[in-house]
Amino acid sequence: MNGHPVGYEGTAEAGGGDPHAERTRARARLEALIKATSDVVYRMSADWSEMQPLDGRGLVASNDAPIRDWMERNLPADEHARVKAAIADAIAAKGVFELEHRVVGPGQSESWTYSRAVPILDDEGNIVEWFGLARDVTEARRAQEALRESEQRFRSVFEQATGGIAQVDLDGRLVLVNDRYCEIVGRSREELLTLRMQDLTHPEDLPQNIAAFAEVAEGLRPGFTIEKRYRRPDGSSVWVQNAVAATRGPNGRVQFVTAVVADITDLRAAEDNQGTLAAQRQLALDAARLGWWQFDPASGLVSHDERYAEIYGLEGSSPRHIEEISRLLHPEDAPRVWAAVEAAVQPMEPAPYAVEYRINRPDGAVRWLEAHGVASFDGQGATRKVSSFVGTVGDVTARRLAEELLRANEARFRLMADASPAILWLTDPNGSCTFLSRQWYELTGQTEQEALGLGWTNATHPDDKEHAGNTFIEANAARMFFRTEYRLRASDGTYRWAVDLGRPWFSETGEYAGMVGAVFDIDARKRAEEALEEASQRKDQFLATLAHELRNPLAPISNALQVWPLVEQKPEEARRLREMMGRQVKQMVRLIDDLLDVSRITRGKIELRNERLDLAQAVEAAIEAQQPFIDANRHELTVVLPPVPIVVDADAGRLVQVFGNLLHNAAQYTRPGGHVWVTLQRDSDTAVVSVRDNGSGIPSEMLGGVFEMFTQVDQSLGRSHGGLGIGLALVKSLVELHGGRVEATSEGPGRGCEFVVRLPVAPDARASIASSSTRAHSLPPPPAYRVLVVDDVEPSANTLALMLTRLGQEPHAVYSGDSALTAVEEFRPQIAFVDIAMPVMDGYEVARRIRALVGKGPVLVALTGYGQEEDRRRAFAAGFDHHLVKPTSIEAIHELLTSVAPR
Repeated sequence: MNGHPVGYEGTAEAGGGDPHAERTRARARLEALIKATSDVVYRMSADWSEMQPLDGRGLVASNDAPIRDWMERNLPADEHARVKAAIADAIAAKGVFELEHRVVGPGQSESWTYSRAVPILDDEGNIVEWFGLARDVTEARRAQEALRESEQRFRSVFEQATGGIAQVDLDGRLVLVNDRYCEIVGRSREELLTLRMQDLTHPEDLPQNIAAFAEVAEGLRPGFTIEKRYRRPDGSSVWVQNAVAATRGPNGRVQFVTAVVADITDLRAAEDNQGTLAAQRQLALDAARLGWWQFDPASGLVSHDERYAEIYGLEGSSPRHIEEISRLLHPEDAPRVWAAVEAAVQPMEPAPYAVEYRINRPDGAVRWLEAHGVASFDGQGATRKVSSFVGTVGDVTARRLAEELLRANEARFRLMADASPAILWLTDPNGSCTFLSRQWYELTGQTEQEALGLGWTNATHPDDKEHAGNTFIEANAARMFFRTEYRLRASDGTYRWAVDLGRPWFSETGEYAGMVGAVFDIDARKRAEEALEEASQRKDQFLATLAHELRNPLAPISNALQVWPLVEQKPEEARRLREMMGRQVKQMVRLIDDLLDVSRITRGKIELRNERLDLAQAVEAAIEAQQPFIDANRHELTVVLPPVPIVVDADAGRLVQVFGNLLHNAAQYTRPGGHVWVTLQRDSDTAVVSVRDNGSGIPSEMLGGVFEMFTQVDQSLGRSHGGLGIGLALVKSLVELHGGRVEATSEGPGRGCEFVVRLPVAPDARASIASSSTRAHSLPPPPAYRVLVVDDVEPSANTLALMLTRLGQEPHAVYSGDSALTAVEEFRPQIAFVDIAMPVMDGYEVARRIRALVGKGPVLVALTGYGQEEDRRRAFAAGFDHHLVKPTSIEAIHELLTSVAPR
């Protein structure tokens, strides 16, 4: 080993002495120890980042100087993570590093090593470095793998053998049996493992059997073949041929006795009836379609019957040399066959001969064969040798092809199931789920162990579990088709709706084999149906509410008109009726305006007219507009505004509409004599407006949906508050158009609620703020014009004419399109207000004909209940100059008369 080993720098022993000399002696002792071992000796830095010089001893490359890339040099890439994890654990525990892993040798060949290192600690307990040994365990690993493969091969042959196989201990107690042996003796495996060979053997055959068994158990003979009878639980007997051999342990002593058992009951019966055992054995072999063979090691000849020749594709039953038979073995299977032969003819520990292999027959056919046999031996000890090797062979090509087809079909089925958009499943006849495709496990996160059987029901919603399980169990019992829907718990904890379809399936013989079905994810469809149903219910509720809310103001107006003749000469009562009708008309206008605004927002047609303004002005304007309603309900109003302006870029009219809606709601949903608070403040770059009341409050389950269209907190027929359920939806949309957000809070019914609007503050608060001049209460008289009013609804036409008269105009009202055309020529108006929705000739046609008659002529104003953007576009295309939406106000008409310039 190059360099200095760990420990050369140790201090002198207690009691004094030369430290240098002591270090030299310590180094010499350690170097001697390193040379004495055949293992690789290495040392590592405290964090394992550097390997000190080592002698690789051919296992890994040696190094003359410390290296940092030792892991890349000496370990395969796929071992790095595992080694690093073990290093980390050892460093954390300051304990032993111990791991078996692969290394790369000087010639890039891979070997297995067992590596163990211990830490060297200083006086404070800190790791100074590591010292370790690595041992080549490649051969041991290979031996373990070979042993494992041998065990697997033995198990496969043991369980699939056509003959019965049993192993007993030296007392005759059964310790290992295969299915065929259980079948022959007519007992279960569990029962047999509690019995001895003596318990099964017929009393008349037992003495001979025990004597031969004792010789084998004592190692006096390697084995024997005997024909005897087994007693079955029902009292009957079965004749068997037992080929018995000793199985020795590592110490060379007999540990177990193994018997290969063939049922020869029919052969014995034939012998009794016909007197020739050989002929009857052949009949039994023929019945089983087995060929008989016997190999003579001395001559190398294989004796056989005609069935054997038929199976191998040979002619005649004359003995053949083993070389002729060997040439027919498939090259890939020949090594396995000879390995089984060698194991069976081992003098000391012969193994049962059972092997499947392929042959290439002389006619070119490739066939799969299954052979079983047992060897007989002569002599004792070192002189013991095979005297005979006898057995049977059968053609199992059909079975192998069926197994291959089954495996291929299984692979195709699983591929199809995993590629299917649906989850596929299968059950056995008892209703226990035996297969679920990959999608089930990906969706639910269950494992096969958790899902198979009836475990799949644990992935359903607790409310659906009983129904889903019962539906399936009942359908399985009745062997009938079923369809059911339930919610499945996904791996993330959410639930998804699924539909499960199942039907019975039957085997080729018509026997019921279980259920087969598919599970489809219908969550999107289910949620869409629920949303559609909810939307339909809300639509119906909205239409009913709309009819109710429109009838509410119409009823008092209708009543007032009916009693008008009775109070017309009573000024005070007439004034109260007029004020009442005005209020009701304003309520209807407010409802219709809200509907139109919602429609515009939904279609993205609304436009904001932003200006820089002090937000307090919008709040004050909203309060001024709602003050009469608040006063009428005798509410106390508390307003807190900041001393300095909070500047925003916004549409003043729309913000007044937002705050007005919130104030109106607060006053409406608070009992008379309540309290309403309005607060405006600034929070960093955000303006915050709060409208709070001590009214009826909002249930917690409704808070999340109050801003949705058509939502009503009180949905009872006897609710005391009006409204269409669109006001808050409109508030939310308008606030979000301004880049803000609105939220609602409430402590529950009867505890009041609070709505908070947050808007971004203008980036430059020093910019000019638009003044909010209040509307003049008195209107200066506009210029006087001849004005034509055209409307098929006479009350509408006449009341508009009265408004124009109050504004100092000269109006003339007509009630049809034809009358309008005549009035244009005779009255020669300077301005014409024309309704759109008129029978026979609508307003668009009237406008087009007026333009055709007199050219530019009068200023045409469309006065209509249609206020969408498309309606405005059509009006202008027909020749109108202005567009007003019914009902209009006297202020709007005054503004128009003041701004127009008649031609």
